[in-house]
Amino acid sequence: MGVGLGTIAVGVAGWAVFAVAPAGAANSPTFRDCSFAGGLDPDFVQLSGATAGPNGTLMVSPSQSQVQIEASESSDPGDSNGADTLKVTVTAPNAAPRTLSGAGIGKVDLAVPLSGAAPGSSYSIDWAATFDNGNHMCPSGSTPQNTSPNPFVLTVSGGPAGGGPGTPGSPGSPPTFGGASFSAQRAKLGRKGRVGVKLACSASATGPCDGTLTLTARHGNRMLGHADVTLAAGTGGVVEVKLAAKELRKLRRQGRLKVKATVTVRDASGQSKTTSTTLTLLSG
Repeated sequence: MGVGLGTIAVGVAGWAVFAVAPAGAANSPTFRDCSFAGGLDPDFVQLSGATAGPNGTLMVSPSQSQVQIEASESSDPGDSNGADTLKVTVTAPNAAPRTLSGAGIGKVDLAVPLSGAAPGSSYSIDWAATFDNGNHMCPSGSTPQNTSPNPFVLTVSGGPAGGGPGTPGSPGSPPTFGGASFSAQRAKLGRKGRVGVKLACSASATGPCDGTLTLTARHGNRMLGHADVTLAAGTGGVVEVKLAAKELRKLRRQGRLKVKATVTVRDASGQSKTTSTTLTLLSG
């Protein structure tokens, strides 16, 4: 099996492991169910080497150097003959992303390196796998438990006793969540009546920023359009919002339109934040 980043030790002896048996399991903090609809062909991706707290938060110690991730065929007869692949990217605040990949028959095991996250911050581990000789992809639209990226989020314990997360800003807790911010005060109209709003997710986020972007009239609460938001921690992107027909005609007629833009997002630790600004929409 070829593994990126050179050869990395696989052993995780002495680590507390919180794992879920593949049979009959859906998602859990350490398990991603890649079965088809109805539970058919229950291939899976599983993480080991982290400790799960009472609320499901995954914890690692500041000195921990790696965790293990496995992509495996199901236990169905003959399924172990399929060729599998696994690609993993681990990100942490103030550290460059690291990507590794591997391939195998029946399963793939990767030792994922951990470095750069301070106590109270977190690692986000994105993954993508294929099973059955490339015919079964996960995440994908055909794997209902995981239709989109669902990263593993590992919080680094803090304090002399290695305590778990608490109130934001206290020792051993995730850092105060900065939410999502607007990267530009203008948004241009694109195809199919959609405007592209530039957003960025705070690097202090524990896992991705997930939430909603809404555009409303500056006076009153009349809804002009809305869209879902999903951005990885410390990254930016363009969120397309489809305008209501009346506002679209007005924008095309006037060339520009000022609106109130509000983005509300939550990170994996449960912290949420709402940010608003006045946004100028441009017809071209």
